[in-house]
Amino acid sequence: MIGKQISHHKIEREIGRGGMGVVYLATDVRLGRQVADGAVLDLNGGAICGEE
Repeated sequence: MIGKQISHHKIEREIGRGGMGVVYLATDVRLGRQVADGAVLDLNGGAICGEE
């Protein structure tokens, strides 16, 4: 997921991970500021994302 752009958020790096999901630091390219994006993990430990 690092380096991908999902909607208007560009994923920069992982900042946290737990049993159910992962949180990424991203940049909102429309607003020009940093945001936190969360994703649910699938059964293999990969993040589930609605856009590819």
